[in-house]
Amino acid sequence: MAFTAYRLRLDGPLHFGTGREHDLADVEDLPRSDTLASALLSVWPHVARRITQSELAKLAAAPPFALSSALPTLKVGARWEPLFFLPADLAERLRQRGESGDLKRLKKLRFADRQTMTQLIRGVLPANARPVGPALLCDAMAPSVLAGSENLWRRQVHTRVSIDRRSGRAADRQLFHFGATVLESGVRLTVLVDFLDPTARRTFEAALRLLGDDGIGGERGCGYGRFQVEAVEENVIVDFGKDARLALSLLHPSRKEVDGGILAPPAAYRLVPRGGWAMTGAGKWRRRPAVNMLAEGSVVRDLNQERYGDSVCVLPAVPGEHAVYRIGCALTVPIAPPGVGK
Repeated sequence: MAFTAYRLRLDGPLHFGTGREHDLADVEDLPRSDTLASALLSVWPHVARRITQSELAKLAAAPPFALSSALPTLKVGARWEPLFFLPADLAERLRQRGESGDLKRLKKLRFADRQTMTQLIRGVLPANARPVGPALLCDAMAPSVLAGSENLWRRQVHTRVSIDRRSGRAADRQLFHFGATVLESGVRLTVLVDFLDPTARRTFEAALRLLGDDGIGGERGCGYGRFQVEAVEENVIVDFGKDARLALSLLHPSRKEVDGGILAPPAAYRLVPRGGWAMTGAGKWRRRPAVNMLAEGSVVRDLNQERYGDSVCVLPAVPGEHAVYRIGCALTVPIAPPGVGK
């Protein structure tokens, strides 16, 4: 299966809160698939002609695309190479094969380049790979990453003060901490997209560029979250074997998939609760109930189907406001069960 890859260059910091109340310093590093999909659909009416709220709700319930969470992307020679999520339970599978490397450190990493991933899946901890921030990179990539930096991005925490809107003065005892993520200059983000309905691509790309101008995440009025679509690559193939699927996005299995054995061996997965707030069409903020989803890097059983996951209605429609969905339709790639390849 071939995907379309959109390489994004950020114009400033990112702020994606984890949903923890009264803690704006607690942020996620990179945009995740459900956030990206919801943000795209939020601007969809501005680029799609004569779309109604009911039609938009149908798109959220069954998006015409599946996309990955943002993948850190590094330049190697003349090419930009995305990093991929390490499979869940990888360190334990390597331990069972008798691998004696630094598996404890491997547990803390999230990404690897394609070459390193291939060796890990075959059950080999590469001797020519080293950690750079949250990623395990081969020697060919590591030296060219960031001119001496030992990370792909950095966290910033600023102290801010709330302003009383009536008086225009600082509110009493209203200091708070605000967190953000700043990518190093040599890092881009890639989003892989599978267009389940090819006719939606034109609208998708218009929405993506509009979203880049407007920004994604918090503090957009201060310039946070803005990006440019730097390049589009066609027919990108990601294949790490067979017999299982690797989730490159958050995945919410449907009841039919669970009954069909998607979580049966060789599945290995982590659960992550996704909650937070949503702004409705009436301009009101509503608290979204948390939904447990499979995290990126989860390995599930291959059910030989085109699409995995579904969308969950977390806030039903009420008069004057549309329904709100948590989008768990995932982009998955074939993979051999980690640690058992030949």
